Amino acid sequence: KNSSLRATESVFLCPNGYDSWCLDSGCTSHMSANKNNYVDMVEVNQVLNLANNNSAKITGKGDIEVKVDGKGFEKNITLRDVLYVSDLRTNLLSVSKITDRGYEVHFRKNNAVVIDKNREVLFTAERNGNLYFMKNHKNSAFLLQPKSDVNLWHCRMGHLNERDLKEMSKNGDVHGLKINLKDELSTCEVCASEKLTRASFPKNIDNRTENLLEIIYSDVCGPMRCTSNGGKRYFVTFIDDKSRWCEIFFIKEKSEVLEAFKKFKSAAETFTGKKVKALQSDNGREYCNRDFELYLQEHGIKRRLTAPYTPQQNGVAERKNRTLV
Repeated sequence: KNSSLRATESVFLCPNGYDSWCLDSGCTSHMSANKNNYVDMVEVNQVLNLANNNSAKITGKGDIEVKVDGKGFEKNITLRDVLYVSDLRTNLLSVSKITDRGYEVHFRKNNAVVIDKNREVLFTAERNGNLYFMKNHKNSAFLLQPKSDVNLWHCRMGHLNERDLKEMSKNGDVHGLKINLKDELSTCEVCASEKLTRASFPKNIDNRTENLLEIIYSDVCGPMRCTSNGGKRYFVTFIDDKSRWCEIFFIKEKSEVLEAFKKFKSAAETFTGKKVKALQSDNGREYCNRDFELYLQEHGIKRRLTAPYTPQQNGVAERKNRTLV
């Protein structure tokens, strides 16, 4: 798993084959969903990490040539080491990769301009809603094409991807769902931007437990880019709710979390004369497994798990990780 590869989750779960390229400041590599775009490709087996701990497979990497419109002229540019991610809904241009090559990216109200090292316009990107798409012939035609029935049903079915929509239409799974299988899904601003956010969590008064070890917060951080002399790539924290006393254990793999908790429990109970009453963590497999469950039951320790995609419920441990790193 390569933790340096990141992308926004909103670009997933739509069909392949789009020729549009979207400038994205959130991804760390150029990415494409269209295998036909590549001049050459080598197979890779990597994982693309998302902000909420989900992931997608990266199965290839190679170069792509794109014909772009500069300032009154056309030219071909080559994008190097573009990752092939079949689940992307649109191709992505990494702003950080562009700037790493010494180019500048200027975002304006209606467009964005990429300037090369000679202070000349390399290409422009036109704004479509809240997104900026690189200007090229295929992209322009794609953005201007009229919406077909597949777009209407895409919205009706809660922004379902094109592949599943056509499969449902072909199999007659939904009464009245009839889609021309040759139609293609147009760019959907809602899917591509997905700007909906949940309400912020209220800042509650600091109501801590009355006794030591009543609640222990725990979280794992890693893998780190650098490995320790002992080969450790992760660390796990255990934090007492009342005192905020924190113990840190360095581990090679996430599977070692249970052994680390056993060591923490033994030392903490000996030191305080109290018993660990509850352990709060996320739903990671390092915590949610049979061995961990049996150990907690054997020692009468209550398990407290956060709701999915809600790290705020384990905020004590999450904030400690940010402080440490």
